[in-house]
Amino acid sequence: MGLAFGLLAAGVVAGHFSKLKRSDRLNHLIYLQVLKQQKHLNSQPDTIQVNWLHTLNPLVQGVSGNISWSNRQQAGIMTFVGLPQLPSNQHYRLLIFDLGNRYNKPLVGASFNPVKSTRYPVLVKYSAPETIVKPFKFELVLAENNSPIVKSLLLAQP
Repeated sequence: MGLAFGLLAAGVVAGHFSKLKRSDRLNHLIYLQVLKQQKHLNSQPDTIQVNWLHTLNPLVQGVSGNISWSNRQQAGIMTFVGLPQLPSNQHYRLLIFDLGNRYNKPLVGASFNPVKSTRYPVLVKYSAPETIVKPFKFELVLAENNSPIVKSLLLAQP
């Protein structure tokens, strides 16, 4: 399963950075580093960047953002604004659909739950457990721990 990091922007103005708690300063520095990685990823010629499309699920009606993927780097970053925190028995899961997948099943790119709901962007780095050849759909689903049933939340198709 891909490694995912849910990172929250601290909404920091440079002059107030030193007044933040140590953990908030660290989260903000990590956020800035991932933001830099996202900028680099999106500048690559093979990178796909697509905005999320909503499903009818009311949980994500106020959510916006996009998803980026690079076949060359076999990595991507998701961006969300307004993504709600979930109860501890639920998590978000990214499914990657690949035309080159010999098993004809989606691959799990990430499983995560944001630390807290926020109006600031949430960045999630992800990768796949197998090589992606030709991704044709990304789907963010809601999953419950120890349950095979998932609910579709957001879609992105290059």
